[in-house]
Amino acid sequence: MRLPCKMAPIWSCDTVQCQSCTIEKNVNGEVKVEKVRTVNLQKCWTIPVPLGHFIHLQLKDMHGSEASCEQVNVKIKIAGTSDIYQFCGYDNNRNPITAFDNVIVTHYVLTEYYIYTGFTLEYTIKTIECLNRNNFKCDNNTCVSEDRVCDGVKDCKNGADEVGCETGVLSIKGVPEAREKAVSWLKQKRTAAWGWKENTPRAVVALYLASAATFDGTVLEEELMAKQTELKTAVALLRPSLTNSELSWFINALLVTCHSPRQFYGHNLVRRLKEQVEESGNFTHPLAYLTLCNANESWPARATEDLNSILNSNSDYPFVKDLQAMAITAISCEAHRSRNINNTTLGHPTLTLYKKTLEHFKKLQAHDGSFGNVYTTALITQSLLSSGQEHNKDWKLNATVKYLIKELNSSSVDFLTTYLILPILDGKSVMDISRVNCSSNPRKHGDDPVSEINDYLGPKMRVRYSLYIGDEKDVIHTISLRVPENYTASEVMELAEVEDPKYKFEWKTTSGKMYVYEIANVTNDPESGKFWLLYVGAANSSEPLTHLTNDIAQCQSCTIEKNMNGEVYVDEVETWDLQNCWTIPVPLGHFIHLQLKYMYQSGASCQQEYVKIKIAGTSDVYQFCSSDTSRNPITAFDNVTVTHFVKTGQYIYTGFTLEYTIRTMECLKRNSFKCDNNTCVPEDKVCDGVKNCKNGEDEIGCETGVLSIKGVSEAREEAVSWLKQKRTAAWGWKENTPRAVVALYLASAATFNGTVLEEELMAKQTELKTAVALLRPSLTNSELSMFINALLVTCHSPRQFYGHNLVQRLKEQVEESGNFTHPLAYLTLCNANESWPLRASEDLNSVLSSNSEYPFVKDLQAIAITALSCEANRSRNIDNTTLGHPTLTLYKKTIEPFKELQAHDGSFGNVYTTALITQALLSSGQEHNKDWKLNATIKYLIKELNSSSVDFS
Repeated sequence: MRLPCKMAPIWSCDTVQCQSCTIEKNVNGEVKVEKVRTVNLQKCWTIPVPLGHFIHLQLKDMHGSEASCEQVNVKIKIAGTSDIYQFCGYDNNRNPITAFDNVIVTHYVLTEYYIYTGFTLEYTIKTIECLNRNNFKCDNNTCVSEDRVCDGVKDCKNGADEVGCETGVLSIKGVPEAREKAVSWLKQKRTAAWGWKENTPRAVVALYLASAATFDGTVLEEELMAKQTELKTAVALLRPSLTNSELSWFINALLVTCHSPRQFYGHNLVRRLKEQVEESGNFTHPLAYLTLCNANESWPARATEDLNSILNSNSDYPFVKDLQAMAITAISCEAHRSRNINNTTLGHPTLTLYKKTLEHFKKLQAHDGSFGNVYTTALITQSLLSSGQEHNKDWKLNATVKYLIKELNSSSVDFLTTYLILPILDGKSVMDISRVNCSSNPRKHGDDPVSEINDYLGPKMRVRYSLYIGDEKDVIHTISLRVPENYTASEVMELAEVEDPKYKFEWKTTSGKMYVYEIANVTNDPESGKFWLLYVGAANSSEPLTHLTNDIAQCQSCTIEKNMNGEVYVDEVETWDLQNCWTIPVPLGHFIHLQLKYMYQSGASCQQEYVKIKIAGTSDVYQFCSSDTSRNPITAFDNVTVTHFVKTGQYIYTGFTLEYTIRTMECLKRNSFKCDNNTCVPEDKVCDGVKNCKNGEDEIGCETGVLSIKGVSEAREEAVSWLKQKRTAAWGWKENTPRAVVALYLASAATFNGTVLEEELMAKQTELKTAVALLRPSLTNSELSMFINALLVTCHSPRQFYGHNLVQRLKEQVEESGNFTHPLAYLTLCNANESWPLRASEDLNSVLSSNSEYPFVKDLQAIAITALSCEANRSRNIDNTTLGHPTLTLYKKTIEPFKELQAHDGSFGNVYTTALITQALLSSGQEHNKDWKLNATIKYLIKELNSSSVDFS
């Protein structure tokens, strides 16, 4: 773009600055004009200099010595300063130039006769660190400080600062393999929501410190984990309080993902943690001080007292050693911040205790390298590494690392073990979070450095799990858990041991069944008559417990059938003892049809051999025996467990075949459209413009109306591309994120079904935006409406948004408002299938009956029509709605004037009004009516989309 130059004659040499300059994109290069004969030449180049870099320029040669400096020159201007350097053809001055901001190079020629001109200017851009004497050269353009060499963090992009540094932990045989295996284990434990439930922040830290993730915005899987971390943080902030440890976990995770914990959507988590420590009258966990140091925050005055108290303790409780280890790591972090332990602001007593504790730790080391249990060993090892003891010979690093690797390879490995050991296997500790460098991380510079979730939102139930130890119930442990409905007994046990180690259990597979042989460190002991038995209690606690014997197969891990059509079968086999089970999940909104096709006639009794089918959520149990002649089919609406049981005193032949088919509930209705063998949709969803069938069968051959107009598909594709280009690095559109997500879904450009990582990131950003908005004291009806609509299209229930019912909140805000309610609120309530408040008719009548000339009134009327059309669709007919006759009359009367408003070019006013009225007409079933020009309207809208002034709305 050419800008006007005020008060400058057309021959001024500064005129060239007003033209578009060539952008030089390389970090090394030449700005050059080959020798040319001319009388008039004006060119310019811009060389961007990134933040934290400098540029070195050297004029190598220049032609045009016979001309004056006013006629021929090369001018170099430094942005942000008044510095201008000028070179002339006859000038012998070729002094180099160093600058710290963008550079503009101008070549100017204006003579009365032809002359030869040309020049060559060489430049190199380097990091400012390269100016320091004590630096390490990564490449020709990048340097890092010497203290970053061999620190375990690849500060050079090419990793040159870590090449040949494999000493200490990294030189021990088996460490890379163990680290890789532990990372794999941790990733396998990740949920479908790309997190680790309440352990998400710590898992993210572990992956970063193990160099298994960089969170630099280049790997989509890492972006999803980072977004999940931010979403967890935002949701946690909705709680009334957070402990120091919880805040510390979130802060450390945000630091490694390069999202400033001081600027977390208006919340300064570092300041909050520091204030909580200062205001606390109790002992402060050293993790809080370590986290404050990681965040480069000064410690409260009480830090010395707290840390001395920990290091001074002679308590025999094992956890005291854990606290002392973390205290040492915190002080090491402070020492690193001060460049020397003796230069810290800590007093002499603290430093003395620090050094004495380190020596004491080394003396604690056992022959196998451990310092106690695996957790204590990992924490003490981290403290020794953080304090620079890695290469010291007065403790056995090799033995410790081998012990930790052995524990990682144990069948009893858990999350905490992996979290604490992973950093060690890369020669690091939690203190290394303080070394995180986000200066060149693209994620740091996104609009909203980011993160979202798909935690289980279905129905849950409360389960009480009790351990009775001893015939007389000498010891009883009970835990109450809220779990998803249809959770198995083994899944409840697994959850319980995560929540409380006393429920830890051991099991193995025997004959294809799950055999539990130890719970709470109590092992089955045949000699003393100790066995673990499973009982099921009734809802009424006064009823006796039922001992599961023949039904024991229900407690084992059943084979999961994953197909929508299939067979459960056992081929003919000779046996006297056999127990197998299969689970067939039936998705919500589906039913299953089962048919026993065959069962071997063994002659065994019904108690000795049977096939049993149990329907989850009901008391229905169907049993088939080999002697039965009845093979009646079964229909069920929930998960099914099939059990095959054989236990006889002699060998018999047994086997069976059970066929099943799972279909959508819609297939039970007479008037349904069959998508495939398993899926049906209502007939009124056929040719409605939405692919309700996964295979799109319901929209094949439906290209009429809008979809039949030439150029629509190309325009839609171009608009989607434009919208995606406007997406920020945070995978959103700032405050427009909810509406952008809705637009992509309604344009069939995104399904948000969990199969496309880019869509998952957009959905997570939507949830993050929603959670952050809920931290505000209030939200308008329109803001709530936009969030609800976005959550609906991304299949996250707005009624169950982490304990917040947004639909109920919107309805209550509408009911309690004394002012006019925007029709978007009513449209949103209808979209969420929520009944309208009593005042709906009054508000909508007020909008539709308005004769105001303000253009925006037509916009409101269009949205009101769309809201009423939604209500009509919900009632299957506009005349069947609960709305009064006046509202329905206005509805029909408003649609006709809309058509009369249409201009010759197809518009109904400006582009926004035209789009809203078109949506209103489409929603009210006017697409195929001939009394308005749909074709002209669509062409007008496409023309506006192709305009250079196109915007988000």
